[in-house]
Amino acid sequence: RYSPEFKWPKGINSVEVTDRKIIDRLTQEGRNIITDLQELTEHVSIQLSSEENKPASIRLAGGYGIYREAAKLTIEELLNKPHQWHKVKNTYDRVRTQLEQQAIQLGKVAIKELKLNNIHFEIVKMLGALNWRTSYRQNQFYHSLEVAKLAGILANELGVDPEAAKRSGLLHDIGKGIDYRIEGSHAVISGDYADRFGESKEICDAVMSHHSDLVLETPLSYVLRAAVNMSGARPGARVNLAEGAQDR
Repeated sequence: RYSPEFKWPKGINSVEVTDRKIIDRLTQEGRNIITDLQELTEHVSIQLSSEENKPASIRLAGGYGIYREAAKLTIEELLNKPHQWHKVKNTYDRVRTQLEQQAIQLGKVAIKELKLNNIHFEIVKMLGALNWRTSYRQNQFYHSLEVAKLAGILANELGVDPEAAKRSGLLHDIGKGIDYRIEGSHAVISGDYADRFGESKEICDAVMSHHSDLVLETPLSYVLRAAVNMSGARPGARVNLAEGAQDR
């Protein structure tokens, strides 16, 4: 019933720097493209990493996925044009706008593929933005789409409302798009976000319960939790980090 054909994109959050003159310029005191982008991007960490016996690179982490990707693309473009470093803001704004349009299109594709209706435009945008957010190296846009499909199939077999299952699956991790600036569980943030933009209490409660932040024993909550676990447990879906191994 479910056989994905898409290739899961792998995000790269670093830019290699090979030109010694560029490296020297980036390490000098004063303003440069790193300091300028640090001010333009909300909560995105941008640092030059220059370890012995390793190529120098600019590493980006945290913050809103679109802002981080826009900063990376800006750096890639301007490293080849050192004489245009004064145009950091113009370049960044242009690239960020392009990515925001891509996010809207991705969100619309997901809604259309799942045949869902009455999804608020802000949710559509945030769904698409998850394409630049990973968890255990798993792309969160495709993970959400996969969970929605699996939840719909399970719900159909078990006599649960398939549309409610698909909606909760699609929205279950939407809070990961903004969890860098809001404290708390991403499941609760996701449920609050869905509630803010018109989703039903049934959907929001199921979303909040998928990691047991809200104790909810309904068929829909079990369908969602099963779909989430199936997507995460599929071989190759996630990369287990050192902290996870220690926890186990």
